[in-house]
Amino acid sequence: MEEDYKRKSMEIQIKIEELKEKNLICQDKKNAEYFDSKKMSQITKDFLYLHNLIVKKHLR
Repeated sequence: MEEDYKRKSMEIQIKIEELKEKNLICQDKKNAEYFDSKKMSQITKDFLYLHNLIVKKHLR
């Protein structure tokens, strides 16, 4: 009975560690997606700014 308890306890610990690793991977992916989104937003703003400068300069 005690060995069964220890075995189950070890299985649960292993599952906990696996879930912790998966959670870290998911968090890393979310952080990467947020960074990409923020970076894309800045690129879009820069592009629009430059586009407006060109349009104002050459179409006046």
